[in-house]
Amino acid sequence: MLKLTLTPSPFFSRNKQLPQYYKGLLAKSDVNLHAQLLVHIEKLIDAHKGKIFRVLDWGCGEGSFSQRLHDLGCEVIAVDMNKKEFKASGPKFYKLNFNAKDEVIQFIKEHSGKFDLIVSIEVIEHVENPWDFLRTLKQLCSYSTYLLITTPNISCWWSRFWFLLTGEIWGFCEFSWLEIGHINAIPQVEMVNIFREIGFSHIEVFSGGTLPIIWGYNWKRLLVSIFFLPLQFLIKKEQRGLASCYLVKR
Repeated sequence: MLKLTLTPSPFFSRNKQLPQYYKGLLAKSDVNLHAQLLVHIEKLIDAHKGKIFRVLDWGCGEGSFSQRLHDLGCEVIAVDMNKKEFKASGPKFYKLNFNAKDEVIQFIKEHSGKFDLIVSIEVIEHVENPWDFLRTLKQLCSYSTYLLITTPNISCWWSRFWFLLTGEIWGFCEFSWLEIGHINAIPQVEMVNIFREIGFSHIEVFSGGTLPIIWGYNWKRLLVSIFFLPLQFLIKKEQRGLASCYLVKR
């Protein structure tokens, strides 16, 4: 199993959480997350020793990450429910209704075991049943397939402050539910144990995205981050980014 290096949190940044694009394609993820993940994926590609590296992007959106993977030389299949939204060129797109059991079963029959890597970036928090979601992806994995999942990190210092202030989880309030479809906040301990329960034995957890220790977004977040500074030692390294990332293998 590849050992990953954690992405360190910057000490200070004015990160404004502005939308990011790759070749005009919107990255529906935290700031810098796609670029950070590619650093890890390049290690997997290098370990593949020049063979064709086949990737499935499960829940691809406009195709920003699929396009990056394609430009790295990967053979990419991108899957999502909305064909009109997909704008990448190069990756092969499959329209798939994730809620239609027959469609999903047919896709599994046709593609199971054919991928070196399956990625699902900021998708699992949108689904009704994370257990079934991960079981489906496991059925697509061979014993040599890596599975890379990311989801909002509800253990970071900013999320802890927000819960202390409002009693709600950052990114999973009423607005998040109605406007962006965040319906499942999943802590790291739950994700790790789901992976174990459904049969993944190799599990790496690391942080992603950009959450500075001192956050100069505005004066309010600056003061909050300074207040939390003495408590940073309580936060594990894998909990310091705005995204929780999991690289697993059967």
